[in-house]
Amino acid sequence: MAHPHVWIAYTASVRMHGTSIVAIDEHWRFTEGFPVQLVGIDQLPARGLLDAAQTKRFHDQAFASLAHASYFTHLFVDGNPQAFGEPTGFQVSVEDGKIMYSFQLPLAAPVDVRGKNAELGVWDPSFYVDYEAKSDQAVSLAQGAPQSCSIRSFVDKSHPIFNGFVLPHASAIAC
Repeated sequence: MAHPHVWIAYTASVRMHGTSIVAIDEHWRFTEGFPVQLVGIDQLPARGLLDAAQTKRFHDQAFASLAHASYFTHLFVDGNPQAFGEPTGFQVSVEDGKIMYSFQLPLAAPVDVRGKNAELGVWDPSFYVDYEAKSDQAVSLAQGAPQSCSIRSFVDKSHPIFNGFVLPHASAIAC
């Protein structure tokens, strides 16, 4: 019952075409102690991007299995969960001794959020992984988003996790 087991600080950038959300760019920074032995890698660079073979190993051994959980990314528009497509641009790097994932998660179909209640959050419902926003501005609108759109963070009381013991943070997107 001891949870969580993995801690991740994240940022996300919402890509838009007009007032439609088309993708989420995510960056996950794992705490020290990410069990790299799970992916069978003995040596990592001190800093920078991993080579193609190491990146593929992380992808296949530790990232691809998150597809069933939509990579712990939750987008609701007027209360309806939105589906994501296959992630693109997956990269793994080492920064300050910590593993960092970067990837883009496109929506299965763009969704126009003009005048709608749109909420984005990154969390693991089982709380095995604790996702923490790096700052109050951890979720932002990507360059090119309409100036009429805004984003604000809040505690999401509508989607409690870990049997209701934890309230995740989310971001409201308004256009």
